[in-house]
Amino acid sequence: MEAIVNQILAQQEETGHKILVDIRLFNGNILLRSFHILGLDPGTEIITGITAQEEYAHAKEGRDPQYCVLEFSEIKELSYPELDLEYQAGALVYKSA
Repeated sequence: MEAIVNQILAQQEETGHKILVDIRLFNGNILLRSFHILGLDPGTEIITGITAQEEYAHAKEGRDPQYCVLEFSEIKELSYPELDLEYQAGALVYKSA
């Protein structure tokens, strides 16, 4: 998981564009769509990010942004559609069309 997140963060920095991923959590099978990863704390395995919807609400409605903090153990699946890449319960999967 850490390798995927580092790859996404590096690509964001290199291109200057946000990369949006979809994250499915173990807790209640919750899906966070269009999630923008802002940072990673490798020592604690914690990802910080925000959804595109929350970024829009902050920009257009002037609300204070609500950031999401997730531990790797909470993430069941992380999908990165641009690379057809998916992390599922501890395994990295390359999806082919």
